[in-house]
Amino acid sequence: MRLEQSVNIFDQKLLYDHAPCGYMVCNFNRQIKSVNETFANWLHRPKDFIQGLFLDDLVDRAAQVFLTNHYLPLLKAQGSIKEAYLCFTANGIGTECSISGQVIQDFTTGEHLYFFSLLDQTAPVNIKKGFDFEMEGLSIFNGTLSKKLEEFEKFVFSQEVGLHPRIAELEEEIELLHREALFRNEGQYLANKIKNLSRVSNRMIQDFSTYYHLDTAPRMEKISLQELVHKVVRDMNSKLEMHQATVNVAELPTVYGNRKQLHLLFYHLLSNTMKFRSAAVPVVKIFAQKSDHGMTLINVMDNGKGIEKTEADKIFEFMFQVDNSGTLGAGLGMTICKKIVEIHQGKIGVNTRYGNGSSFYFTLPETAMDYSSSKQHIRS
Repeated sequence: MRLEQSVNIFDQKLLYDHAPCGYMVCNFNRQIKSVNETFANWLHRPKDFIQGLFLDDLVDRAAQVFLTNHYLPLLKAQGSIKEAYLCFTANGIGTECSISGQVIQDFTTGEHLYFFSLLDQTAPVNIKKGFDFEMEGLSIFNGTLSKKLEEFEKFVFSQEVGLHPRIAELEEEIELLHREALFRNEGQYLANKIKNLSRVSNRMIQDFSTYYHLDTAPRMEKISLQELVHKVVRDMNSKLEMHQATVNVAELPTVYGNRKQLHLLFYHLLSNTMKFRSAAVPVVKIFAQKSDHGMTLINVMDNGKGIEKTEADKIFEFMFQVDNSGTLGAGLGMTICKKIVEIHQGKIGVNTRYGNGSSFYFTLPETAMDYSSSKQHIRS
């Protein structure tokens, strides 16, 4: 529907015919010349207050840019635009309106004006109500899912508590059979295999427990990575000596984090270098680099056998195990590392090529950050 080029802007019947849901008339300087009660009600302001204001007084900064650079130049060039969306802001309330625009001429003055008609708002309102209803349902579902996850974590913990003593009892019985020399040849081989499986089971249970019980909003403090990494190396001394491994630690900075979790992070990364060692004596280098946005980039580089590209992309996934590792486990070591780094609002990755070692890198904050939202985002 199109207005005649020259109209009387005070002809109420004409205005109602072309804008039954409300209208607003502005001059080319954007000053509001006329507005009806319907449009004024949508803007949450009295009609008399709006008339005389400028259009920029009723929209936010983003809408001002849209009007200046896009909508009004196009409207002036074309003479009409069928439909556009604007967010009017008044009294702290934002109202999204669908409007059509036309350029008209007041035959009494000859002045060219912008004529905005408010389109039927029933559909947008119903859509918003439907969206609110869906969001409410999603919130209820999210609450149910969180409850189920909490129940599952309790179940895992209960199974962990129950399995530990059973596995320990099995190991004691196998040791007793060894001491009594009741196994011979194949029997000893099977007994050793069962014993190794029980140890792996114990480790898997411990990894599951560690993963599910990681505090996603832990106590944070300033930590000297230099001291922390040297302590991890001392704690792993017997394991490193068994592999004749050398760990070279460069000058590391002070970061902001949780001491227990960062200790666990470096423990798993160093253990990983032993797990994927090559025929050469393991050599590990740990060093830091300056990163962006107040973060420090840490590198843990080894001379191991590396990881295939297709597997490197999945190494941080839940319970993923590299096929060529030659060891049994739950596949949670790197998943635990990823979760710890994300709790510290950092990122972790790996550069590797099979046969040429691996370099794990991750970022940690240099100063205190806002960890209030960590718990709701880190539940994987």
